Amino acid sequence: MTPKPSEATLPVPVVYDPAHRLGWFKDMIARVGPHLLGVVAPGFPADTPLPAFTPPSKSRFGQGVAHYGIMIPDLPAPHHFMANMTVVGFTGFRAWDVDHARQGRARDTSTVGHGTAATDHDPFSAHGAEDSEFAPDGSSLRFGPDYTITGTYPNFRLRSVRPGFETDLEITATGDVTWFTKRPYYTHLALLSRYRGTITHEGNSTDVAGLCSFEYGKGNAPTMVRDKPLPAKLKVPFDFFTYHVLNLDADTQLLLVGTGTGTDTPLAMLAFERTAGGGSRRLGTSVRFEVTEFRDQPFVCPDGETMFMPASFRWTIRDGSQTITTLDGSVDTQWLYAGVNVVAGYTYTATHEGRQISGRGYLEYSDRRP
Repeated sequence: MTPKPSEATLPVPVVYDPAHRLGWFKDMIARVGPHLLGVVAPGFPADTPLPAFTPPSKSRFGQGVAHYGIMIPDLPAPHHFMANMTVVGFTGFRAWDVDHARQGRARDTSTVGHGTAATDHDPFSAHGAEDSEFAPDGSSLRFGPDYTITGTYPNFRLRSVRPGFETDLEITATGDVTWFTKRPYYTHLALLSRYRGTITHEGNSTDVAGLCSFEYGKGNAPTMVRDKPLPAKLKVPFDFFTYHVLNLDADTQLLLVGTGTGTDTPLAMLAFERTAGGGSRRLGTSVRFEVTEFRDQPFVCPDGETMFMPASFRWTIRDGSQTITTLDGSVDTQWLYAGVNVVAGYTYTATHEGRQISGRGYLEYSDRRP
């Protein structure tokens, strides 16, 4: 008999650490994962051209899959963070697909996860071809009737209207770019950006401004030649993902990425620091992520699947044998279902390259381990 959520057993603790000896096969995966993804070395050449911000298209390798995201980690209370997670198509990866949300053909389905810590509307919506529209040059992206991203690099605008909640933000990229993946089959980058505008919640408008991340990913998924998502047993067993965005000061941002398969096999553990006008650099030679405490009750997704969410966690970044960053986070907001991930905000304290710092962070989390 399937246990009720309140009776479910806490999962095996998450500890992803390439610095530990994992056995020859797991160790090999940890070492070659970033290279397979095409993670760019520290720094970013000023003359590197940005890819066009275009929606997915058909190719001989299958239908394109695209992702647009705007992550804000430190809004004023009661919002604290903002999630803007959009995906067009299905990836074929266990950690990210939301099969229950399909609208008509899988290749025409787009999803949006949007809200803050104060959100009391449903943050998740799914849309089909009839109520979404993507300009060929990517200058206008409409997901349903109430969520749009417009503009071209480096200036964008986000507008949304949800029940009791409205957003109008102007976003300007600083020119500092972090490449997570740069391969012919998939590209994923994060633009360090500044935002300014208003958030209206239950009739109360708040002027906001600060540092955010504007993200774009595009690739080809052979699975998208089908009209339906892949069956669960055939999906790529990429089943754990977490992503964090933190502003260290008014000009500096830290990005932390953890991906894995199974209980202890990391695929890519990455940390980047970027500064407005100063570029992006990859930190350390190894990155460790550990959930130090889970919440007692699991999060129940709309499709009925349950995931235990972290209450607290630790990141450790090493450069050789030297620890350069230790960051402890404590989740203090509600979790919002955003489709490919569940999103929350947290407070953190850290020692980073000799400095004692604290603040707020944004995290995405998906734990689909068997």
